[in-house]
Amino acid sequence: MIVNYLVFGFVISSSGRFYVEESVMTLREYLKELKINQIEDDEEFCDKEHDAIMNYCTERKFLITDNDLACIVNRGLNESYEFQRAEYIENL
Repeated sequence: MIVNYLVFGFVISSSGRFYVEESVMTLREYLKELKINQIEDDEEFCDKEHDAIMNYCTERKFLITDNDLACIVNRGLNESYEFQRAEYIENL
């Protein structure tokens, strides 16, 4: 019998494998929905992009996909992500 458990948007199968549920919004979709790339003011863009990405990661308890992490790296926010993740883990 195969049993799956949904935990924070992740599915844990009875075999112990983790995978993201298909209906979970990706980081790229999340940023698109917030229209982050449409912000014209550079300072406002940087602030809102950073805040949106950190909120996304925090909501998911920093359990993100490889594609989400690639999006963070492509946007040049990997150091900030690593710092925030370490802070999050430290405060558990």
